[in-house]
Amino acid sequence: LHPRVARAMVNLLGECSEVFDPFCGSGGILIEAGLTGHEVVGFDIDKIQVARAKINCKHFGVDARIEIKDATLVKEMDYFVCDLPYGLNTKTSDGLFEKFFDGLKFKRAVVGCAGFQDVAHLIEDREVLYEFTLPLHKNLKKKILVIE
Repeated sequence: LHPRVARAMVNLLGECSEVFDPFCGSGGILIEAGLTGHEVVGFDIDKIQVARAKINCKHFGVDARIEIKDATLVKEMDYFVCDLPYGLNTKTSDGLFEKFFDGLKFKRAVVGCAGFQDVAHLIEDREVLYEFTLPLHKNLKKKILVIE
């Protein structure tokens, strides 16, 4: 995720003190949120990505709490920003997104996903305040949803 896009996503979250990223990967969103003065908490199921996120946050002087954790088991985060996983190494066919959003309690979220992914139907009980589409390269686009 490009740092400018990560920063824009954090900014779209609005006023809050703590930002979660339940699919933190190598920590790009955590870094941008930390650099804007937020307390940051990140989770990822991949221990290698968690190690990378810790190194990257330390390099940028961001004090982050980062844990190895399955995002589908986290059911409450007041404010979160995430870029949902996609690609060849991602196992989305096993209902990952359905499990993640099922019963999830939050006040506001900014969610990025691949342009071909449909996550709006998973949050029917919530309001999508804004939806943006960004071209990435060739035929790949990124959708960003602001949800309350």
